[in-house]
Amino acid sequence: MAKYFWVFLVLLTLFSAHAQPDPLLPQNVVLTRDSTREAFDFEAEAGSLWSFTAVSAPFEVVDPVLRLYDSEGGILLENDNEDYRSTNARLEAWTPPADGTYRIEVALEGGERAPTAGTVTLTAIPGYSEVVFSAESLAADTVVLNRSSPAAMVFSVEDFNDGFELRSDGWQMAFTPAEWRLQVNRPGVLSPVFVEAVDFGEGEYRLLIQPDGIQVFFNGTQVVDFREAVVLGSVTFTGTAVLGQVVVTTPFYEGGFTGLPPAPPAERLYAPAFNPLAVMAELTSLGYEVESGGLTMRVPRGLIETSNTGFSLYPLSTGGAVQNFVLSFEGRIVVSGVGAACGMAFRQVDSENFATALFSEDGNLYLLQYEGGELATTSLAVNSVWVDPSGNGVNWVVLVAQETRMTIFVNGRLAGRGDLRIQPGGMSLSVYVNESAYTFCTLDNIWLWELES
Repeated sequence: MAKYFWVFLVLLTLFSAHAQPDPLLPQNVVLTRDSTREAFDFEAEAGSLWSFTAVSAPFEVVDPVLRLYDSEGGILLENDNEDYRSTNARLEAWTPPADGTYRIEVALEGGERAPTAGTVTLTAIPGYSEVVFSAESLAADTVVLNRSSPAAMVFSVEDFNDGFELRSDGWQMAFTPAEWRLQVNRPGVLSPVFVEAVDFGEGEYRLLIQPDGIQVFFNGTQVVDFREAVVLGSVTFTGTAVLGQVVVTTPFYEGGFTGLPPAPPAERLYAPAFNPLAVMAELTSLGYEVESGGLTMRVPRGLIETSNTGFSLYPLSTGGAVQNFVLSFEGRIVVSGVGAACGMAFRQVDSENFATALFSEDGNLYLLQYEGGELATTSLAVNSVWVDPSGNGVNWVVLVAQETRMTIFVNGRLAGRGDLRIQPGGMSLSVYVNESAYTFCTLDNIWLWELES
C-alpha cells in the first residue's frame, strides 16, 4: 500500500510544522508520545466513494487510529483495527453526504500513554481499498479487471471522440456522446439491448460493478442504475475516447470472502480474539451490559472428532455451571463429514438439555436450544455471509448471553440475535454431523467471561 502513487486525495491543510507534502503521494506520518496525531483537510463530492488506510511501516509496531470529521469538527467514522488480527486501521467505502471540506486524522492509539510509536503511511483511495489496477492512461483493448469480484472503477475521459465500450464476460456497456447501451448475456440467451439517451461527454466516470447490477456516475451524478444479476469478470476497454487516469478497486473485508459493505460500528468487533479484556472493553463501548464479571475459563486449544450422526459433545472441566457470560472461540473444521457443523455447547444440563453455537462449511450459523432432546422453536439458524465457508477456514465466534437474550458475532460481525431458555449449565466442545462420517474440529483461544447476574 505504501507505493500507491495514484492517490486522488488533494490535501489542502497540513496540521504540522513541516512543509506541505505532495498531494499525489501517500503521507508518511511519524507518531510518537510527543506527536500523537496529524490531520489533513480535503474536499469531497457527494456520491463519491473513498477509503482510507493507516499502515505501520515494515518491522515497526505501531497501533494507529483513523478518524474522519465533518466541516464542523464532528466525528463521522473511527477505526482502530481493520480486523481482529491487525493493528492497522482502515475506513472502508465512505460516501460523503454532501459536497464540502472534511478532515482525516491519523493518531496513536492511547495518545501520550501509548505503548507503541513509529511511522504510519496514511493513504486515501478513490473507491474500495483493495487496488487491482491503476494506470495513467489506457490503450484500446486493455484489460483492466482480471478477476471476478465486485469493483469500483474510476476514470476520466479527456477527449470523448466517438465513444468507448467496456466488454465483460457477461455484459457489454457502450458510451457515445448521445446515449449509453447495455447488453446482458445469459447462458444460451442474448438479452435485449437496453438503450437510453444521455448527454455524456468529457469528465469523470465512476462505475460500481456488483453481482446484482451496475451503477454509473458521471461528474458525481448517477446516470445509469441497472439492477439485474450480472456476471462479474474481466473488463476490457475498446474505442476511440482518450482516457486519463484509471483506478479499479475491490472491497476489502476481512478474509476476502464477501462483497457486502462493511458493518456499521455498532455491529462490528475489532478486538483481538485472544484478548478477553479488549473484547469486553469493546462490548461495553457498544452498549452491552458486561461491566461486571470476570474470566472463569481459558483453554488454548480443544479438539473434537466423531463419526456418529447427530450431536457429539465433549465437556470441558473448567468453567463450571454458568448462565450469563461472553464466550469466545476460534473454530476450524479440519475434516468435514456430511452436513458437519462445529462449535461449542453452553448452559448444558445433560445430553438432552443444552444450547449450542455452531458454524458450518456451507456458510450457516446456528444458535440452537434443545429441551428434552427436542429442538426448541426459539432456535436460530441463518445463512450468514460473515461465515468463512472455505475448507479448513477459521471462524471467530463471540456469543453474549444475558438472561434469555443471545447475541452472536462471527469474524467480528454481528450475525444474529435470538432468545433462548435461561438455565445454568456447563460448557462443551460440540460437533454435529448429518450422516455418519468422520469429522474433526479444532477450537483455539477459548475463553469465558462470566457475567454477574
